[in-house]
Amino acid sequence: LDDINVQSEESGDTTVGAGKYLSDKVYFEVESGTGQKSGAAKVQIEVTPKIKLESKVGQDSQAGGGITFGWDY
Repeated sequence: LDDINVQSEESGDTTVGAGKYLSDKVYFEVESGTGQKSGAAKVQIEVTPKIKLESKVGQDSQAGGGITFGWDY
């Protein structure tokens, strides 16, 4: 594993995620939480150093995706 994170919301639900870099530009993470249907799997692909594509599928089969632009300075 390359990353473990814990997130807590105001409602009291807690989510634990564990992720691994499959290559230099591909990151995979699995999340599980205390809330109902709170599990998910996420894949993030680095297209360029500033642009990343992300796809997420939840335990309830809902999916989403997006493009992230970031600037490190």
